[in-house]
Amino acid sequence: MLIGFNAPTAGPLSAADNLTKIVVGGEAMGFDYATFSDHVVIPTAIAAEYPYSAPPGSSPAAPATSGTSS
Repeated sequence: MLIGFNAPTAGPLSAADNLTKIVVGGEAMGFDYATFSDHVVIPTAIAAEYPYSAPPGSSPAAPATSGTSS
């Protein structure tokens, strides 16, 4: 089994010199690989609606907002 970790792609740790230290350090600790997210640009707001549920725009995984509690 290979064990790896996800390297940061945002924030101060994502600078090239910091990533080099993180990945070299991970290798020294015995990790087999480092992965990097392919989402290099993450929006601060998403206006797209979820198209597969009613009412339009609500995700089937979204919590109920009917005002009732369990």
